[in-house]
Amino acid sequence: MVEEQSYEAWREVLSSKGFIHGKNTAQVEQKLAARLGVRHAICCANGTDALVMGLMAAGIGKDDWVAVPNLTFWASAEAPAILGCNIVLIDVGADLHLDFDALKAAAKAHPLKACVLANLFGWASTALADIRAFCTTEGIALIEDGAQSFGVAVDGRPVYANAQVSTLSFYPAKVIGGCMDGGAVMTNDDELAKRLRSIANHGRAEHYSYAHVGMNSRMAELNAAYLTRLLDHADTILDGRREAFAAYQARLSDVPGLTFHGVPAGQTGNGYLTMLTHDTLSGDDMVAKLKARGIFCGRVYPETMDMQPPGKAWTRFGDLSRSRALSRALFSLPLYYGIEPAAVQHVCDTLIDVLKTEGNA
Repeated sequence: MVEEQSYEAWREVLSSKGFIHGKNTAQVEQKLAARLGVRHAICCANGTDALVMGLMAAGIGKDDWVAVPNLTFWASAEAPAILGCNIVLIDVGADLHLDFDALKAAAKAHPLKACVLANLFGWASTALADIRAFCTTEGIALIEDGAQSFGVAVDGRPVYANAQVSTLSFYPAKVIGGCMDGGAVMTNDDELAKRLRSIANHGRAEHYSYAHVGMNSRMAELNAAYLTRLLDHADTILDGRREAFAAYQARLSDVPGLTFHGVPAGQTGNGYLTMLTHDTLSGDDMVAKLKARGIFCGRVYPETMDMQPPGKAWTRFGDLSRSRALSRALFSLPLYYGIEPAAVQHVCDTLIDVLKTEGNA
């Protein structure tokens, strides 16, 4: 979409030798802040670093207790683990996101200092406002992992707009993906923003003067040159993804035995992923049967956090039964910007035929 524009921008970067902290990174930050409804967007090297930076800026460190959903991408738990935190794994609710009641109960059982709330799959937690209010009241730092949430809105506002700290990933497979790894941290707090910028650059205050123990996490200017141009096409990308998502949902929502997990009421999704479950067939079963028919599909998070070797040592709150069941059942159909309506139709026809053949539809 922006290849030719990017080639010219890359030549300019290579000629100038300004490989970090250049004008393209500044443009990305300005465009993000305006689009996401925040005062500050701080670019960094990747989405995982963004989470670590957010936790560090909130004062979270070794031996602090941090709540993390048991069904999420590994980085949501990896970030507090890197900092030596005590991780408490929380089950998810019917919306596939962190269970608010379980979080409240966990806060009574453990001295939580922070919570990583992952807004996944292309929509946000249905308890987002409640979780934000609860964490504010209880003095729990809330870090919102928005790696998959670009374009998501709640009650008409970008999901990032009212967050204390939120993060974004520009991994190439994301809705807005870079030409290499990249990330950003967003906040409306001026002091937090100042701290985040310092942390991303070794904790620097002035040249060779350091106010914090930080990290080296800066966005490559070549990546920023690509991203600042791609962001200009964000609406087109989002519209295409949403149209494909809506087409899948319209065709598959009433198929017997199949659950199409849609965007909650009051939200605008971004068409990142289709998330489906079947009453009797596992996610692995569905993927195998569809692949046998030539349909490439996938399974995100086939194992929960507590099933991963490092996660076995973390604290489990409750039996985590819903997240474990979902990890076995969830599967996703092809969805990307540019997918043709005929391709969506073919995938749906094939899926329905597979279920009929199995006697499940």
